[in-house]
Amino acid sequence: MASAIQTTCAIAGGGPAGMMLGLLLARAGVEVVVLEKHGDFLRDFRGDTIHPSTLEVTTVAGPEGLSGPSGLAWWGDRLLVADTGNHRIQVFDFEGKFLREFPVFGWKDFYTEPYIAIGPTGSIFATDSTEGRVNEYDTAGTLHHSWRPDGVFKRPTGVTVDPLGRVAVSDRETHRLYYWNLADVLR
Repeated sequence: MASAIQTTCAIAGGGPAGMMLGLLLARAGVEVVVLEKHGDFLRDFRGDTIHPSTLEVTTVAGPEGLSGPSGLAWWGDRLLVADTGNHRIQVFDFEGKFLREFPVFGWKDFYTEPYIAIGPTGSIFATDSTEGRVNEYDTAGTLHHSWRPDGVFKRPTGVTVDPLGRVAVSDRETHRLYYWNLADVLR
């Protein structure tokens, strides 16, 4: 037999967005219930993306918190977060403690969902899906290089760089993956 639940707010869906909204409302003192049709959160289910370490980083984010975090990359034992709404990258230690932040040139000039990767020399690569390019920054946030191959990118999103200097970029509008050697694109 079903029982009645009284709440101020009901959220349909326990995915990352629903769980994060539930957390933020609860922290603000709103009575909230998150409804999820699946009875479990198996490892291959989307719900496992909200876990204690994510909540910890949300709690300890920099002075202004996070606004539209979209890209993450490990840099040794540091976690870099592309904090889109605040036009910066925030740096956390392995335990989720905020260490520092730095502005990223260009993010305030366009709306984008940057995804980030760390190159073999420590450079930070970020996609700019609005302008259809990939940017290379140093750890101070200075733009060093930007590339947009003619007719290739429409909306680049994912980016990764391996230790040998090969870069792969996914494009959600062309539904393709693109590969280059960094030495070729950074000339």
